[in-house]
Amino acid sequence: MSRPVRRNRPYLPDVYVQEPKQKEDELSAETVKNGFTFKYIDLALEHDGFKGTDFKQSEDDILNLFRHILTKKDENNTINDLKKKFPLNTKDNFWPVMAARTQKRFETWMSALASTEPVNKLAKSVPTFLKKEDVFQHLFEHNVALLRAGWYIKMLALYYSSNNDSKQKKRHVPTDPCTEWTKAIIDILKDVFERLIKDNHSQTSISELNTPSAINLDSE
Repeated sequence: MSRPVRRNRPYLPDVYVQEPKQKEDELSAETVKNGFTFKYIDLALEHDGFKGTDFKQSEDDILNLFRHILTKKDENNTINDLKKKFPLNTKDNFWPVMAARTQKRFETWMSALASTEPVNKLAKSVPTFLKKEDVFQHLFEHNVALLRAGWYIKMLALYYSSNNDSKQKKRHVPTDPCTEWTKAIIDILKDVFERLIKDNHSQTSISELNTPSAINLDSE
């Protein structure tokens, strides 16, 4: 819907009515002698907050101000986590996927993930895999939405990272789950790319066999 044009004054367009206390009506010695002369506004002093202050600063001062802003921003965005961190209980909320035992339970859970069921209910029992590559295959087969698939991958990353931390507590070796999941995604994409190339070659070979020239050569 188009909104009406806002008009501050009830005048016709391009019509400027005389106003009280306007500069043209001031009777000073200069205006009586020379008449009204329009004075151009100095662009440097156009803003009221300027008031003739010198804003010329060096590049180092500007960089220092910018660094000060960034440090203040980091301080305000940093949250001091003073709470005691408890280990994640993976036995109550996660269960491994077996071949025959948990197949039916896994299928119902994946169908619920593909539907619009709230994820807070699904988080109470999350299936896990031994291989990360199997996760993407099942997500593709059940046609899970992108956001819900990302949530499931985050839950699995939390599970794997908690297990790795408990195993490597004595070694004190930091683990980054992002690199492992990135490697798994790259392997899946390579496999999909190779499949697409094979399908493309097979389709081109079938189309070449069905061309009229190939049919004529076979008949001859």
